[in-house]
Amino acid sequence: AREEERLALAAERVVKDFDIAALDGSRVVITTETKKDLVVGLSLAAKGRELLDGEDPSRALGYLLKADEALSRCPAELARRVDNVGLVHLDVCRAYALLGDATAVDDAEARLAKAREALRARLDDSQVARALE
Repeated sequence: AREEERLALAAERVVKDFDIAALDGSRVVITTETKKDLVVGLSLAAKGRELLDGEDPSRALGYLLKADEALSRCPAELARRVDNVGLVHLDVCRAYALLGDATAVDDAEARLAKAREALRARLDDSQVARALE
């Protein structure tokens, strides 16, 4: 948890120099607090994904849940424009599966539904199917 907090603090420090752009290149105007939540969430998600790929699902899950917490504080409109939100849900499910955590089945099912919804808003059906494989 200490390492997660350090990463979150570092991400918060870079927020003032961080601009957000839409896929078309246009600048996205958001509050400093929302920008902080987005940067922290994306940073924690990236570290969680790195740990998942390095086969450390237990540590990865901590990062991914903190990433989800930060990203969930972003306005729904922004969350719909960022495909990382859906990917975090998929990564949490992947961590649960790698851990063999049967107690997380209900959460995993809810997250898969959220991931499908989030990714469908950003991708076409064939891309969503590939992401959910």
